[in-house]
Amino acid sequence: MSAERAVAKMEMSPHGTSQDNRESRTELTREFVTATASKLVSRIDVRFGECELKRLATLVAATANNSHRRLNRPYRSGLVVKLLVWPGVFAALVGLVYGLSWLKLKVEVNSALDFVQGLDALLGIMVMLGAASWFFLTLGSRLVRRKLTKAVQELRALAHMVDLVQLDKDPDRLNWKSSEATPLSPSLGKANTAFLLGRYLDYCAELLSLIGKIGALYSEQVTDTTVLGELAELEKLTNQYRDNIGTKMSSILNAQRNK
Repeated sequence: MSAERAVAKMEMSPHGTSQDNRESRTELTREFVTATASKLVSRIDVRFGECELKRLATLVAATANNSHRRLNRPYRSGLVVKLLVWPGVFAALVGLVYGLSWLKLKVEVNSALDFVQGLDALLGIMVMLGAASWFFLTLGSRLVRRKLTKAVQELRALAHMVDLVQLDKDPDRLNWKSSEATPLSPSLGKANTAFLLGRYLDYCAELLSLIGKIGALYSEQVTDTTVLGELAELEKLTNQYRDNIGTKMSSILNAQRNK
């Protein structure tokens, strides 16, 4: 119990943090999110020990700590692709122009039909060259988008997993009699009192909030509109799950007041 009180004191007390550090936290940083997630892991461990919720909190803390790498790697890969592709496309266009000038093709137009056919062929070649150039020139951007989208999908998966671990934590089960349960009824585990169940649900809500904060870290660095749209959907998802948890917590509070 003393360890639990120490963790609670560390969470609640403003002492032990210098004024400069508090002033420096005027903007969201990876270090701040990681430290908050690590504290949450310790709080869950004190309350519930080794459990699925603690494992998820550890994953969230690791994801927050590695967020800068997840952002930098796609952009580095995209830059390498651009450095390789752009000179190649330019060299191909220069080579095409040089080849045409070297061939010194003589075009004879004997009729309007020949002119139209020749113009149609020329436009077709230009469209194909333009499409090929656009494909290769945007290859780096599309690679960055794909990797960033994958990183956002991993955050969504974490949010879904947090929702799953609290899905069967129904406050009504606190009032069940042993005869009302079946062998397949989910167990509340260590969250078998109103107070502990409230803490469990609160930790789930905090995890969802931290996942949203990691998404906010991504949003500060990302400019791709598609990825920003995915991050906005992630924020909506975590807020929706937190609202569901808030409904359960309100049910617990109302039940306590009516006793």
